[in-house]
Amino acid sequence: MAYFAYEYDCTNFASQIVHWAGMTPIRTQWQWNGTEQARRCWNVAHDFIEYWTLERGYNGGAYLTKADAKRHALPGDLIGYMDKKDYKIWHVTFAQSKSNGKIYVSQHTGDRYNEDWDGIDINNSTCIIVRF
Repeated sequence: MAYFAYEYDCTNFASQIVHWAGMTPIRTQWQWNGTEQARRCWNVAHDFIEYWTLERGYNGGAYLTKADAKRHALPGDLIGYMDKKDYKIWHVTFAQSKSNGKIYVSQHTGDRYNEDWDGIDINNSTCIIVRF
């Protein structure tokens, strides 16, 4: 697959996970080489989270603290970080695994593979979970 490359690609990485897990891209809604809006939903964190939670209904909940999100997150979830001041979602990470109450995440733009989420600063953001 010839996906586009982006300097900041956390959401592109998340979209590729969703695509390879079986979701079919829709040229006008969510696709790396679709319409302008479809490309934004593919590679912009805010648009991606809104698309999957609000438009498609894969809402795993919104949590005011990382601790709350950690209790509710499951392997396979995508977690968006929303700034509490301007309500913009600025990053997406993938919950790779969960063990003994700890979440391990994988992501791009600050590349990580199955790292303990406790050791990652999310700048006091609200967390929004996408659950398929």
